[in-house]
Amino acid sequence: MFGIATRKAALIPKLHLLTDWIGAHIGVELTAFVATSYDDLARGIRQEAVDVAWMPPIVFVHLEREGIAAPIVNNWRAGLASYHAALVVPKSARIHTILGLQGARAAWVDPFSASGYVLPRIQLVALGVNPKLAFSEERFVGSHESVIREILDGRADVGATYATVNEAGVAIQGGWTDVPGGADFVRVLTTFGAIPSDLVAARVSLDPEVAEAFEQAFVAIRKDFGAAHLAREVLGVEEFRPGAGDGYGALRRAVADAASHGLLDALGVRPASMRP
Repeated sequence: MFGIATRKAALIPKLHLLTDWIGAHIGVELTAFVATSYDDLARGIRQEAVDVAWMPPIVFVHLEREGIAAPIVNNWRAGLASYHAALVVPKSARIHTILGLQGARAAWVDPFSASGYVLPRIQLVALGVNPKLAFSEERFVGSHESVIREILDGRADVGATYATVNEAGVAIQGGWTDVPGGADFVRVLTTFGAIPSDLVAARVSLDPEVAEAFEQAFVAIRKDFGAAHLAREVLGVEEFRPGAGDGYGALRRAVADAASHGLLDALGVRPASMRP
């Protein structure tokens, strides 16, 4: 079974088509498991209900530390195998520096979201802001789109989401550009990164020959026009390459250090389900 956590119902039929293509390429009957949260996705791997899964970085790092998951392929988008995190505020907000976040209401994606919670929290400490004390309110809202809508609707003063930056380090798109009106209403306060891209990982108990067949199938996607189109639509991927890719070593160390200082206490709490 191939697992993924998504809130985008419109993509599920295309996910099934992509799953069918992968299964046919390998020569097995493969079905898709659509999780409602990152926690549900991780549970599927732990319980061996899911064989292979599309994983965000923090979910993978934790399952790898538990000895449950191993990388198969990493993904590339626009020639990059990484992305950034961004803190965004309303354009009209008087918050212009991170020191101005004192007393703000914060909207996070999920305790296991690298760009929507973990990396911003780590970097705020490095810049002199203690996220355990700075905010008057912190809430997990389940998706990047929901973070932006919390700001648009006036329920949050700052939110964290993913971002793509150009060579000058300027954020050119992100969670706010996916929401109608978001780009007109939201201002990027700062960006953090880079974060290694999501990857496809397998449970370590999976037969090594089957895991290798999955690797070959994912790498072959770019050579098939229809499969490549589905991969771009469903996963936003242009190319898969073997292994975990660069950047995971630094992320593992950062997460371990932050957890040891209690910065990621919410990782021990069941994440909020992704809302439609």
